[in-house]
Amino acid sequence: MASRTVPSEELLDDLCTRFILNVPTEDLQSFEKFMFLVEQAHWYYEDFCRDNDPSLRSLSLRTFTGIIFQHCPGLAQLYKDRDSIYARFSAYKQTVPVMGAILLNTNMDKCLLVRGFKNSASWGFPKGKVAKDEPDSACAIREVREETGLDISDMLVEEDCIERHIKQQRSKLYIITGVEETTEFEPQVRGEIGAFGWHFVTSLPASEEAAMQYNTAEGARHHFYQVCTAATLRSS
Repeated sequence: MASRTVPSEELLDDLCTRFILNVPTEDLQSFEKFMFLVEQAHWYYEDFCRDNDPSLRSLSLRTFTGIIFQHCPGLAQLYKDRDSIYARFSAYKQTVPVMGAILLNTNMDKCLLVRGFKNSASWGFPKGKVAKDEPDSACAIREVREETGLDISDMLVEEDCIERHIKQQRSKLYIITGVEETTEFEPQVRGEIGAFGWHFVTSLPASEEAAMQYNTAEGARHHFYQVCTAATLRSS
């Protein structure tokens, strides 16, 4: 069966009703808020709708945004500005604080890294963006649970963390010790994490040049934030 170019009208009705039409009116007054709603609808479409109907085509968030704007009552007037709104949203997301954790084994010589599903995905610490009014530690606990299945709520110490500001984005990683290497990790969200791996702390890149060599050896990219964190972690 050939893949459909766009989801059906019935499916779009369901997505709009489920994620957008029933939210408070004030949430549609801010482009950040309604774009986060569109992003949630996109995740649901990719993770659940396409699982139930494999003939549905995978859509980028940019393409999905245009389809939702065109279909959803109350957002149709934004369709002509969809590209500029998407660009603003992408830039805005780069300023949202990110929280996560460095999970160390019992010998404290290895840390757990996760990698996304896509071929271009990089290895990194489990982490994610802070929700509205969410405390830093609560975000870290939630993100680690979602990406690994591990509950670190009883292991997290507020003061044991590494915090960095990269451009306009604040990032904080809590240091969690004593995680058994035999732990079976299982992501709680679909379509996000594709692999787990224990990496020696001493092997993590501590400079941009080292990161390039490490990337070549491991076959995956590392963000510079990982480099900054590795240098701090190795010296502690």
